[in-house]
Amino acid sequence: MLIFMKNPWVRLAYITVCSVLVLTIIVFVLKIYSESMQHGAYNHPLVQQPYHLVISATTPDLGPIGQLEFYQKAHSKWPGAFLEVPIQISRDGTAVVYPFDDIKESGWGDGDVFEHTFGKLQKLSNGKILTLNELLGAMPDSFLFLKVMDQDPAMFQPAVEVLKNNEKQDNVIVYSQMMDSFNYVFKDHPHWVFAGGTLHLQQLHILDAIFLPGLAKIKPDFFVVNTKNIKDQLLTKSAMNELNRRFKRILFDGSIEEYKALPDWVKSEIKGFVTAQPDYFLEVLQN
Repeated sequence: MLIFMKNPWVRLAYITVCSVLVLTIIVFVLKIYSESMQHGAYNHPLVQQPYHLVISATTPDLGPIGQLEFYQKAHSKWPGAFLEVPIQISRDGTAVVYPFDDIKESGWGDGDVFEHTFGKLQKLSNGKILTLNELLGAMPDSFLFLKVMDQDPAMFQPAVEVLKNNEKQDNVIVYSQMMDSFNYVFKDHPHWVFAGGTLHLQQLHILDAIFLPGLAKIKPDFFVVNTKNIKDQLLTKSAMNELNRRFKRILFDGSIEEYKALPDWVKSEIKGFVTAQPDYFLEVLQN
């Protein structure tokens, strides 16, 4: 053996074979590891639905955005659809429904929601701001798509407590762009259903580029994608194959025109929409 190893070509071949063998073992271990990282909610009834329609919180002609009248009209018009509920937390820990980054968007003053106490928000909005607790109490039979706005994921805990107290776990999908939000909430609520987005795709894309997609800690049951993901080459065919391997459901967030421009290989995998144009996309899903 030592005599053969003196030949540089034999030595190179030996090292190559050993390297390939080690890499194969690493990839195999990573595949097993990635399966163990999966969120165990695939048998959840929300995941098993044939398709998912999410009514955007900015859908026109449904009443004042972010208020109870809006959600009641949306639920009445599309009773089987999910309602997008953007959640933010006030400075004193109240979970409120508010879709914009700044309260100026509603003419209620200046600053972010988390800069004000709930009492101050009530005063600025003339009592119009809606709490998550009020929404759940008024609409116990609705399906909700809770969108965690860009705040510290630990701040989502007040919303978690509201959900626990209202026993809404079986009717709610929690959506966040931030991976830390899932790590935080997963610890105590592994049976909840989650949706992720661009940051999860970025992680998968980077690891896929070095042939290690199995290392991606992708736990959401749903993925929300958009045309920017495709333009930025985050949603590639290989990434889509990895998502399908992990039994993820793909939801598209965009306009009718953006959907029509999607490649066929993306359209064929879409099982739902987050949309402000629900009538059109409901017809797409049903046909």
